[in-house]
Amino acid sequence: MIRPAVVLLLLAACTRSSTVVIVSVPHGDGSQIPVASQELVLLPYDRDSVIAELTAPFAASRPDTLPMVRLLDSLKLAYQRYLAVPTPERPAARPALNAVLAGAEGRLTALRASQHAWRDSAFRSYDSLTFALTKRIARDPFADTTDARGLVRVTPSRSGPWWVTVTAWDATDPNAEWYWNQPLVGDTLYLTAANARHRRRF
Repeated sequence: MIRPAVVLLLLAACTRSSTVVIVSVPHGDGSQIPVASQELVLLPYDRDSVIAELTAPFAASRPDTLPMVRLLDSLKLAYQRYLAVPTPERPAARPALNAVLAGAEGRLTALRASQHAWRDSAFRSYDSLTFALTKRIARDPFADTTDARGLVRVTPSRSGPWWVTVTAWDATDPNAEWYWNQPLVGDTLYLTAANARHRRRF
């Protein structure tokens, strides 16, 4: 006969802990809006640490990002000026915006090509490194998706440290994104602007 204490231990071993993850981003009026149908990637390792290790030998050779930042800022400013125009007058203002975009296209393409070439070199061994890391940890990454409320209940198949990695578009800036890489801890994990990294999309 199995003792009650043994039964409780077996049930505890079979129970998998869950964490509710809620994703939201700032709205134009300063409020937070849920991010629906957003994919989350659950990793058994800290992605930022892996990236830091990979890119450290290439840090000195990375192209300067300042010209790209300035160019993207100028494009964002031009778009904001366009949105500030009353709606009935926007058709007349559109050619000026298109001229700014067209004038920056060649320079933007060249700067992005330079950044992409650097990334191709720096991240060449990313797949093999993370594959070996996952094999050693013996826990496979998995993905899940938020519902209409920006919410998803995450239940890893195996216990151990997990990280939630999310990249969401910034609706106010087509050249920027919100990025999270947070430990999966507690009953509820809120992913908001407060614990996100707002970064340029190079």
